[in-house]
Amino acid sequence: MSHGPIAQTLVVCVGLPLKEVAALAASVAHGTLVMAASDVETARTVLAGPVGQPMPAVSSAATGTDASAAPATAITARGSVAAVEPEPIRVGRLTIDPPVREVLAGDQLLRMSAREFDLLTLLASDLHRVWPFGALVKALWHTDYLGDHEQLASTVKRLRKRLGPNAGCEVHSVHGVGYRLQAVDAAVA
Repeated sequence: MSHGPIAQTLVVCVGLPLKEVAALAASVAHGTLVMAASDVETARTVLAGPVGQPMPAVSSAATGTDASAAPATAITARGSVAAVEPEPIRVGRLTIDPPVREVLAGDQLLRMSAREFDLLTLLASDLHRVWPFGALVKALWHTDYLGDHEQLASTVKRLRKRLGPNAGCEVHSVHGVGYRLQAVDAAVA
């Protein structure tokens, strides 16, 4: 059975509140699909075609992203809503499953606090990005960054300890800027 194209135009909203996405969906032309995603990685996962196909470029329409693993939501111009569960994120030996809030290192379940999980998920959502202190504080504590990042540094320290040497990835400090997650060689001494 052959189905025609769902939409002629696709609009991807990253990090926008659903109320704003719904208002946008109501204002676009018929045949336009409007998709909302909590972060760029979720949008890329949803938009990825079959294996081997190039991934479409996705840029953020908003500066603040929430570390919570809300599933992406597609809202059509007619207002119908369909939830799309994000795929697990794989970094090094880690598998991060946002909908069930679990992290596996190989086949071992890593126990971590909600804040540690949110930090790890946020860092893993865009591996090539250095996350500034202010963006991390805003995403994790929903407050403005006032120059003191001790609370964030403490959370990073606990996350590093939980990941340990067998995770295949590390949280790196970028002096004076923030943090990023980086995969490391699989060889562990």
